[in-house]
Amino acid sequence: MSDSLSCTRKSYTYRKYVKLGFKNTPIQPKRSELKNRSAFALQRHLTFKHPDICWSGVPAISVNMDIVGTLNIPEERVYFDILTASTQTLSGRLVA
Repeated sequence: MSDSLSCTRKSYTYRKYVKLGFKNTPIQPKRSELKNRSAFALQRHLTFKHPDICWSGVPAISVNMDIVGTLNIPEERVYFDILTASTQTLSGRLVA
């Protein structure tokens, strides 16, 4: 690394990071024509090629990590059409 990007003092090294703004990134904010946030719909309709099925719901996947929740949490998220990715054994039942 060049000296302009990293500095060494005693026994530790830290890097000077360049701060990026919207002009440096390919993602730009877009002006919305909605009057308020409640007019925004989270529901999306997805059609999968293989298998040929349609799904509608909120495209957010919540993951149950390190027993943060119980088996009731994925069952409750079904009512809101939110996906849950669980790969743990809880209370002797396999959740997958």
